[in-house]
Amino acid sequence: MSIAEAAQELRSEYGLAASVDERTILIEAPVKGSPHLAVLQAVGLAADDNPVGAAAHGPAGVAAGVWDKPDLYVVRWTGSSRWVAAYRFSSRGRPDDYLRDEGGIPSSLNRGSWYQDIPPEIEEAFLSVGMLIEEPPFPVPQPPRPKAAEPRPGTTRPRAAASPGPQPGSRRAAKPSKTYKATKPASTVRTCVACNLQKHTSQFEAGSDLCVDCR
Repeated sequence: MSIAEAAQELRSEYGLAASVDERTILIEAPVKGSPHLAVLQAVGLAADDNPVGAAAHGPAGVAAGVWDKPDLYVVRWTGSSRWVAAYRFSSRGRPDDYLRDEGGIPSSLNRGSWYQDIPPEIEEAFLSVGMLIEEPPFPVPQPPRPKAAEPRPGTTRPRAAASPGPQPGSRRAAKPSKTYKATKPASTVRTCVACNLQKHTSQFEAGSDLCVDCR
């Protein structure tokens, strides 16, 4: 179907507030869960009218994608970081083929990922649908800052009076032996912000909140 028809189906069948800007489907209302799944849904519906782009946002961040058969480019903004990934599908594959798979797009289709120094062909792909990869299409939600604990009024305890020293001829009481608490082992499990699954820390690259299956 065409890009306009795909936007109409997103509105009527999926209840998403979708509009079209140039060759990009904008999902304007915040989505629950991972925004990149809504992007895959949108470009998958309009897969026959490529190149087509889509963008979505929600509490988990902002995502945008471009489908230019057989290539799919996805960029995600979370907090202060941006991550770009490129995939190449088979001649019959579509971006929405793996929406219901817990593992997401298979890693065998991945052709690279970048945090900086994005290849020019990826920037050109986003330009072809009217998007700039350097500027997120929606404001990126920032994680809340932890509040500093404030002392409650009236909780100051008076200092206890100093106890008198040992009297002559008295014997000192033996000091109780120190007890040691077992150190809690460091957690080896993290939660991926994209698929919301707990996975071993070895499944994450340094500085990334996404597991290897969601990159």
